[in-house]
Amino acid sequence: MYYLKLSIYLCVVYISIIAAYSQEIEETKQIIDDINNLLNPKADIDFNKGIFTVNYYRNNDLIKISKLNIDEIIPSDISYSTNSKQITFQCQYEKCVENKFLGNVKKKTFTPRLKIYIEDTIKGEKVLYLMRIVIGEKNKSNITKTFSPELEYKLNHHLVSIMPLLLFWGGFGVSYEYITTSEKLGIYIPFGFTFKTNYYDTGIAFKFYTGKNKAHSFNFGPLYIGINTIRYYLGPEFMYISRSDINYTSLRFQNGISIQSKKHINITVHVGAGAGYVLNEKNTSPEYNNGDVIFDWNVSFNLGYRF
Repeated sequence: MYYLKLSIYLCVVYISIIAAYSQEIEETKQIIDDINNLLNPKADIDFNKGIFTVNYYRNNDLIKISKLNIDEIIPSDISYSTNSKQITFQCQYEKCVENKFLGNVKKKTFTPRLKIYIEDTIKGEKVLYLMRIVIGEKNKSNITKTFSPELEYKLNHHLVSIMPLLLFWGGFGVSYEYITTSEKLGIYIPFGFTFKTNYYDTGIAFKFYTGKNKAHSFNFGPLYIGINTIRYYLGPEFMYISRSDINYTSLRFQNGISIQSKKHINITVHVGAGAGYVLNEKNTSPEYNNGDVIFDWNVSFNLGYRF
């Protein structure tokens, strides 16, 4: 009966998520349609799987296509100049915009900004307003873009997590992780226990994150998941474990995948394996004796909040 209730609950949650995303997609589509009505007939835009595309026309002929990953811009990166009559998308690094020119001579260039000419300044201001809305919605999951280093520091260093799947084994777990400014090192302190047996573990781990802390757009089939940062980590883990029969210390090699989404939400899958050294026995018939070296491992699923 418990698993039936759990399955029904998960189905309801899944359906609710799909409904919410469907509503967001419809609202975004309406905004894009409004923008294209303002840009017509010289240009039109589209968003597909996190890529912002602008098609430029001359006498109804397609002459240029510009593409930009939306995780490279935030609403404040967009501006409109009444002097040049151009709306500009300013990137965070050089050559992030791909420009493909069509015509007799086909060529491709890369630039640090994307521009759309809008002669009517009233339309230009409206497009600016709508663009900031749609970019804000599409890019709200981007944790690598913040408005100031101070804000990034306050949001991104601390990660507090729970281990909800341990409830299936009659236990629970919590953890704290401090992540350095470089995003290369995490200092991880877990604590797990069981409700019915005399078991608990705690310790410290050092997570060395690989790859770049860069967000990407993800889709699950037709469903737009959002912009997430997925990184692999590895490193040593030093643990103290107390069971009903023995106490022991353990050195594990641990590794895992960290998924950061929506600035604050973090999901981590954690796997570790190594060796333990038995410190003392706690009853008359322990599984191991003092001084024994034993195999030790763990698997955890962490759901966290980063701030």
